[in-house]
Amino acid sequence: MAPVLFCPFSSPVFPRDENRLSFGSLMDHLAHRPISPLVERVIVLAGGKSSRMGTSKANLVYEGETFIARICWDMGELRVPLFILTSGRDLGCANELELPNEQADFPQRFIEKDPEAYRGPLVALGSHAVRHPLTPGGWAFVTGCDTPLIDARFVHTLWSQAAPRLDAASQAIGFSMTDEASDVEVVTEQVMAPFPAFYSASLLASLINASSAGETSLFRLLKSVPKVVVPQQELLPTLADSAVGRLPPWFNVNTPAEHAVLTSNSF
Repeated sequence: MAPVLFCPFSSPVFPRDENRLSFGSLMDHLAHRPISPLVERVIVLAGGKSSRMGTSKANLVYEGETFIARICWDMGELRVPLFILTSGRDLGCANELELPNEQADFPQRFIEKDPEAYRGPLVALGSHAVRHPLTPGGWAFVTGCDTPLIDARFVHTLWSQAAPRLDAASQAIGFSMTDEASDVEVVTEQVMAPFPAFYSASLLASLINASSAGETSLFRLLKSVPKVVVPQQELLPTLADSAVGRLPPWFNVNTPAEHAVLTSNSF
C-alpha cells in the first residue's frame, strides 16, 4: 500500500514557544544537522491497540501538544524522511501538523497504514521494509509514539556513541535496558531496549522472514542479533540538560500511571 503524504495545515493546539525551541536538542544547532549519510529515515510506530492506556497513545497530550505531533516536530529536525506506521486509527493533531517557516525545508512525512494491523512491531517493521526497502548498508531510527520526550539530540548522541563500535556485522544500535523492579541497569550488553533504536537495512529486511518462520517477539529476536548497545550511564551525562525532571528522553508512556508521572514532571 502506497503511503499517504503527510499534509500539514493550521492547528491551534500545536504551539511552540521560544523556551521549547531552545531546549536541549538545539544546543549548538546540533539537532539541525543530518546524523550520518547512512541514516536514511525515521520510523514511528503508532499502530498498537494501546490496551494498557485505554486510549490512543499517539493522541495523548503533553504540554499542549499531542505525543505524535511532538515526535514529528523533533524527529523532523534530523532532515530525513519520516514514516508513521499506523493501524489506520485517527491520529488527531498529527494530521494538522503545522511547521514554522524555519522548518519549511523539512523532508517529507508519510502516514502509512499497516495492512497487517495489530500483529506487533516485528510484522509492522518487516512489512514496511518490504514496501520501502532501505539502501544496502543504510539505517533507520525507530521509535514509538509513546516516547514524547524523544528529541533529535538523543538520536545524535546515541549514534555518535555507537558509531566507533560499529562493524560490518552490526545490525542494531540501542541502549541497555534496566530492571523495572529495581531500576538497576542490566549488566549484560546483550539486553537492548527495542525502541528507540537504530535498525540496519539487513535487519529490517529479515523481519518478514522471521515472522513467516513463527517469530513474534522483536525483543527476543534482538537478543541473537549482532548489535552495539550503549550503556545508559554513557548517555545520561551528555543528555542531562535535556531531561525533563528525572525522566530521560527515552521515557515511554504505556499506562495512565506513567502518563501521570510524565505530566507531574512538566516544565
